[in-house]
Amino acid sequence: PENVSSLRLEDLCAEPIGAQFITGKDEAYVLPGDCLRRLGIPAYQTRAYATGEDVRNWATSADQFILFPYDTKLAPLSEPLPAPLARHFTPFRETLENCVISGSTKKKETRLKWFEFRRLARAKFEVPLNIINPHIATHCHFLVCGHEVAFKEKALAIALRSEFGEEHLHLLVAWLNSSLMLDRLKRECFNKGAGEDEHRDRFEFAGEKLRALAIPSWLDAALRGKPDELADKLKALSRACWERGRALPALALRKLFE
Repeated sequence: PENVSSLRLEDLCAEPIGAQFITGKDEAYVLPGDCLRRLGIPAYQTRAYATGEDVRNWATSADQFILFPYDTKLAPLSEPLPAPLARHFTPFRETLENCVISGSTKKKETRLKWFEFRRLARAKFEVPLNIINPHIATHCHFLVCGHEVAFKEKALAIALRSEFGEEHLHLLVAWLNSSLMLDRLKRECFNKGAGEDEHRDRFEFAGEKLRALAIPSWLDAALRGKPDELADKLKALSRACWERGRALPALALRKLFE
């Protein structure tokens, strides 16, 4: 059996593993690019928007956008809202104000502004990179991703504490994407598509299962800076896969015009 430390994955995190945000009303926030152009909404008030299904093979394919009504410090925008945002959000105001935040509590009964998301996990956005994995998938697809893309709650986000840098994230991703971890997670996570075709089975990689993963002793030592040949090889492999994944969309577009 693998030697494990006393650490669990949750001990490395800035906040619990889970969604980056929950809008509470996607149709008010999620738009295709052509709508943004017609509305005149500037790019800095939006982010590319992806779901768990958009994360595959070391890459993200986002074809929609989400309105992001927060400033660079993650505080809600001041009112009055910029004119393009106001024109878009105003027809949704009553619906957004009555969005249920928790239990029977509506947004208008809280301190949230009427146009804010139902929930924003600020600690995930305060670190430059998250590790993303689809909530439901046939296999693990852990991916290091910046905040140029915002992910729906069906893609779980792992935000490590601020002392961990990009190299640590790539090392952790290499371990999480290993066949060893896939076998363990498939045994522990709920199979939503059990049937005769095993390769079609879809597993629910729930946050509580990920939080409880025991960190191997060698990984704990490597994350604390101890030289380790295996860790160096895994980091290099993870980064190489990540770089190739980032190149895939451009390569696919180029193929269209050959």
